[in-house]
Amino acid sequence: MSPVLALALAVAAAGPPPPVAARLDGIALVAFEGRVAIRINYTGRPGPVSVARSGNVARVTLPRTDLGWRFGAGRRFEWRPGAAPMAAFASADRSLEGLRIEAGRGETSLIFDLPPAVSVEVRRVRYALLVVLREGEPSGTLAAQAAPPPAPTTPLRESAPPKVEPEPVATPAPEPARLAAVSPEPPQAEVASAPPPAPPTPEDFGPVAAPAPRPETTVGTADLYRQLFPPAASSDPAAPEADDVQALYSRLFPASPTEATSTGDELQAFGDAGEPADGFRVGPFRLKPFFTASYVHADASLLSTPGVVTDGYFQFEPGVAALAPLGLGTFTAEYAPAFRAGASFEATQEATHALTGTLDLPFAADSQLTVTDRFLASTLDTREVDPGGEYFFDLAPFRRNQVSANARLSVGPRLYLELGGAFASTSFDRPGGFFDYESRLGSAGVGYELSPNLRATVTYVYDDVPQPEERPEAEASAHSVLFALQGDLLPLLTGRLAVGFRDQETPNADREGRSFQGLAFSGSLTREFGRESTLSLLLNRSTPVSNFEQNGFYVNTMLSASVTAPVPASLSLDAGLGYSWNGYRVDALEIGVPREDGIFSLYAGLRRRIGQKWWASAFYRRERRRSNLDAFDVTSDGVLLQVSWGLFGPRR
Repeated sequence: MSPVLALALAVAAAGPPPPVAARLDGIALVAFEGRVAIRINYTGRPGPVSVARSGNVARVTLPRTDLGWRFGAGRRFEWRPGAAPMAAFASADRSLEGLRIEAGRGETSLIFDLPPAVSVEVRRVRYALLVVLREGEPSGTLAAQAAPPPAPTTPLRESAPPKVEPEPVATPAPEPARLAAVSPEPPQAEVASAPPPAPPTPEDFGPVAAPAPRPETTVGTADLYRQLFPPAASSDPAAPEADDVQALYSRLFPASPTEATSTGDELQAFGDAGEPADGFRVGPFRLKPFFTASYVHADASLLSTPGVVTDGYFQFEPGVAALAPLGLGTFTAEYAPAFRAGASFEATQEATHALTGTLDLPFAADSQLTVTDRFLASTLDTREVDPGGEYFFDLAPFRRNQVSANARLSVGPRLYLELGGAFASTSFDRPGGFFDYESRLGSAGVGYELSPNLRATVTYVYDDVPQPEERPEAEASAHSVLFALQGDLLPLLTGRLAVGFRDQETPNADREGRSFQGLAFSGSLTREFGRESTLSLLLNRSTPVSNFEQNGFYVNTMLSASVTAPVPASLSLDAGLGYSWNGYRVDALEIGVPREDGIFSLYAGLRRRIGQKWWASAFYRRERRRSNLDAFDVTSDGVLLQVSWGLFGPRR
């Protein structure tokens, strides 16, 4: 038999290679809880990950995974402690004797050479796997799942094939899932118990939000930071962090610049028998319940006039978040109502109901479809209706539903396209200080990865407000072009900056207010000073719809800062301040010039853990509004005392 025929028969007998569902983008050495850890970034959705230990060698295997384009044509790579940047970690010399990468038939393996006293624990973070090396502790295994595509890191140098090749062993079990739009794989292997979750970041009830800290800490100089650390999820307290249509909808028209969406690289802890520590299974869903009880004593404009009144009441917020696999993707949902007792006014007696559902579905190569539907029935959440704060008195119950869809399409190693659309509808149960309206948005953009941790996007957006029956002046259409940078802008400085030009027409408004042409921007910058200390800056400029006299819109410009930091007595501090400018175009009837409002806000709070599953917090908030119309000069403040319970940790 000829060698060619023998080779052909061998290939036919082996069968086709398993399909590749994910690609490994990079490996980075990081510090986690004072230990050395290896962060594995990947794109797509690998199969259930397994860990096998044989003597001084541990193997982490990712099925259905191949090496990404940054690894070139290499199939085997090696990393030793003596080589930079591993030498920057003093503990690396005793925790890790070597790391090898092998790409085989439909799977990729990471092989660790470890001293006998060092074990391997695999944990899942938002965009990667985290392999933690622990001295003198039992090792664990994890069946991991894919996450949204991260920015790749620099590959390791290619080396000769290794001599030790232990076979991986995986025990199938139900797949754990993190309750934040991350897709699970059905099977998984058992995992060793993880440390309890860290204390939560205080929740914001004012106009400025602070992001949750990332679990990984930085070490070394700025140069080492750029070499060692993989990209982190953006934590944008002002708006969604993704470069998608929902983020554009929130920033441009009409959406609140103060809406908080804390994501962050939140670590997933696992318990015995493969059950995750942050949820339990009911049918196809994994559920995470939570509960908060608060006492509020505050001034607010609750009547039909701008003047403030004082009210005190108790607020109870039971809720549940759920996640279920759906094909290769995931479906997540959260229901968070708020019930009030002891209130003296109709606006504070009304309950709030918030329901959000998100579908994340991968398709093709490195492409993703995300669909989100958010429903809110409320009276007090006026910034959901009017983000700039014009609507703050004469409150009425409303219902708001917003649906958005975004598709990210990979067209090259660094190039991607984005297409999206959104629709929102707001309706009031009775006449009040605002009106029913709808809004629509469509976007198309192209993005490019400038560096492993930084990407640029250019996006065209069209949005409009069909003519409302009650308020024809609010009819509008606009074209915008935005340029955005997102990622690690500087060492330890992450965030997103977007700036562009907006051209808007409101044909039914008074003559002076029929058009807007000017700058539109948004940004969220976070500077980390430690594992639990951050400083955040937020900025936004948009044109929300208006219900004031003959104006169809007003220009809202917002700047705010917030800080989180640990303080003595095991307390966590959360404080912030902000200022908003609201400028109108049409002369006010009372003063003969356009209305101008300035809103200064500040808040400060402390939170402390009072048990394994309980947290107590206290906040103070003050808002001072100054206007060239005397009727709108108001000052309000309030105190919030809160106790939170989370069976599986705090809800952020």
